[in-house]
Amino acid sequence: MNKKQVIIWDWDNTLVNSRPIVEKALNDLSDHYKLGGISVEDISSVMGTHRGLFWTSHFADLPTAIGYYQSCYLKRLEELMPELLPGANKLLHFFQENDIPQLVLSNKRQDILDKECDLMGLRSYFTTVQGTDLTQDPPGKPQLEFALNALKDMARRYIILIGDGLSDMKMAEVLNATGFYVRATGPEKGVPYRYYFHNLNDVLSFLQTEEGKKHLHL
Repeated sequence: MNKKQVIIWDWDNTLVNSRPIVEKALNDLSDHYKLGGISVEDISSVMGTHRGLFWTSHFADLPTAIGYYQSCYLKRLEELMPELLPGANKLLHFFQENDIPQLVLSNKRQDILDKECDLMGLRSYFTTVQGTDLTQDPPGKPQLEFALNALKDMARRYIILIGDGLSDMKMAEVLNATGFYVRATGPEKGVPYRYYFHNLNDVLSFLQTEEGKKHLHL
């Protein structure tokens, strides 16, 4: 195993696309609470950097509402499955073939994250798949504690964190990691990052260049 670096993956919108499941679960939530429907903006809010705005604008009892939404999401997982984003499969294989340990760090509830990982047959790629047991979305500080706990037994000298949002790149800064910011529609204003990529295919292409190989000590 390569002892000089580790890869930290964000899950939703970075490695997998779960938007169709989120949309159906939110509509289930809307029917239950009689919200009158879910807009495209609502879906983007729940899945984006400012996901807390959807919950605080509709619900006084956040844990109960989020818990109900998560139960709807689990039920929808019986009929739908997230899809790997373009380039994800090749990049996962690339790291595995080069003996570079990979872990997942997500603010998705642990049992949901585990179920998705197993349904998609991805477990073998990762040394750790770390979600949260909290119902508050996003968990914020606990997520950082999870990251540190996941890394405490992995004395690596170099960390690459691959994510799609502000919280991912902020965490990269805290962990003294190199942030690979992946977002198909271009970087958001105010997001700090070392490298920006349009998609995961671009990440793989970069890592196969001389500059990219230096990051992996290959």
